[in-house]
Amino acid sequence: MREFKGSVTQAAERAGMERETLHRLLKRYGLRSDEFKPGR
Repeated sequence: MREFKGSVTQAAERAGMERETLHRLLKRYGLRSDEFKPGR
């Protein structure tokens, strides 16, 4: 996620999964994509 500056779409593409799947995993483990954006 850090590599893609919090972009769930780009990170999911790199991981070879659907965006919704990655989003669900982040939510399950209590992570938020904006935590990986620069300046946080």
